[in-house]
Amino acid sequence: MQNGNLLNYLYKDDVKSIKNLTEFKTKINNRIINSGLLLKYIRSKEGVNVTPSVFNDVILSNNKPEQTNQNINVKQFSLGVYSAYNFQMGKLKSQLKQRVNWSRESLISNLAQFDGTMEEQLIFPFRSDFRLNIFESISNLKSTVKFKDLMITLKPSFKYIHLNKVERFSPVLNRRKNYLFFQPRATIRYKIDHQWNISTVGSYVSSVSRFSELFNSIILKDYSNLYRNPEEINVTRNIFGILNIGYTNILKGFF
Repeated sequence: MQNGNLLNYLYKDDVKSIKNLTEFKTKINNRIINSGLLLKYIRSKEGVNVTPSVFNDVILSNNKPEQTNQNINVKQFSLGVYSAYNFQMGKLKSQLKQRVNWSRESLISNLAQFDGTMEEQLIFPFRSDFRLNIFESISNLKSTVKFKDLMITLKPSFKYIHLNKVERFSPVLNRRKNYLFFQPRATIRYKIDHQWNISTVGSYVSSVSRFSELFNSIILKDYSNLYRNPEEINVTRNIFGILNIGYTNILKGFF
């Protein structure tokens, strides 16, 4: 309802996706290397039509608009590979893992008023041609050692991200950034007796804004909400901690 008039909201979408994961094993010096290749492609076309027009004070028009239209085309392509190698030195069991991923994503959008004969040709942020390229590399070494009833697992990790965002209709928003994060994780587990155990997990995780948070055009979420991402790339750092006390009674499990 707008100014006493009923709104007609029409939404349509067409999504096509392809995802393939290929895994294979290689044996070197009696050790097995697990590897994989991940390929993903998504194409999405969305359209919104609202009658009568909405947000006339924001989406300006030279004529008297009859309806508000938005078309969004999104393409996402990513290619990733990983490899994991397990080995042991004495009581220390370890896994060395490397993952590399490259992705290219794009969004073309157009938010305009329609007067019955033609759409207004607007400029950014109502019109957008956005591109995002991300290269990501993650290296980690997981090591586990056991002393009688005490087990300790350490997993230090390094994450490198190269990010390049381009908005063709607003070059001032273009950004090219490099990030390097150290992300440690530790788990300690102690078996008190055959029924009780206690464990604790701690980790430090860093991340940067992703595609859905980085394009800066205005999106008509529905007939009552216009949405726009902030212009800057955000870096988020989280510290996690978990303490768990476990109890197991095998005999009671049978009754």
